[in-house]
Amino acid sequence: MDREPPPGGPDAGGPQGGGPQGGGPEADGLYRAIMMVLVSSVMVGAVLTLTGEMLFGSRPLANVGLGMAVLAGIAYWGLRLKARAAVRRMARSGETKSGERGERPPPE
Repeated sequence: MDREPPPGGPDAGGPQGGGPQGGGPEADGLYRAIMMVLVSSVMVGAVLTLTGEMLFGSRPLANVGLGMAVLAGIAYWGLRLKARAAVRRMARSGETKSGERGERPPPE
């Protein structure tokens, strides 16, 4: 019943997969999904800001769009900075994603 996932699948570590071997938060599917939602929120907010008053005749709708775009943009950059810091911290300490100490390759 327990089958091993194919090589190179979602559990394969490295830059493509977010498995136990590493890759950091940027390789994680959940991280990518959250980033896509934030980017789309920024775009929807920008569209509302630019067209809210012109198409719908509602200045409050344009203001809501601006606020949404700004808040989603701040969340996007905050999450991005946090993920980069986590990747640097993992690389510096030699840890894998599962928290185990990994062997560092010898310097060349």
